[in-house]
This record gives sequence, structure tokens and C-alpha cells, in this order.
Amino acid sequence: GVSIEDETDLQNLISVYPSPSADGKFTMVAPSLKGENNSIEVYNLNGEKVYETSLHLSPKGESVVTLPLGLGQGVYFLKAHDANGNFGVKKIIIQ
Repeated sequence: GVSIEDETDLQNLISVYPSPSADGKFTMVAPSLKGENNSIEVYNLNGEKVYETSLHLSPKGESVVTLPLGLGQGVYFLKAHDANGNFGVKKIIIQ
């Protein structure tokens, strides 16, 4: 099963930059996400899922995430998770 420690570890091992972003493009670094079945979801402040995609990481664990232009400015939450159910959430800002 998945323990709380796993979630906390993954939370602390994900970084997203730049934030704020002017164009909705972020680089996510998540070397702890293993395997091919990784994905991200983006939620607005109301908890509504506004974007979802599979995640392809480089050997260094990096991936460029480009959010749809129609999202608009504001605060969003990026949730990255692997096939084992481990996940981490990071706040991102589009300005």
C-alpha cells in the first residue's frame, strides 16, 4: 500500500519553476517519479480539474508543462502522480 510518508517524500521532491509564469509554461523537476505511467492534473482554486496530461520525464526527471492559453491568470495547483498512486501537489501562478 501507499503510506503517508511516500506522499510526503514525493511532495518534497517535486519542484516547479518559474512561478509565476507569464505564458503558462513551467518546467517540473520530479526525479522521484519512476516509470512511464506518470501524469499531471491541474486544478483551479475551486478544485475543478482544468487540465490533464501524461507526463514524459527526461533522464534527469525533468518535463516541460505547457498549460492551455485559455486558462487565464491566477493560482492553480499542479498535481503530479505515478502509477503507484504516489503524488505531490505544487502551487503555480500564471500572471
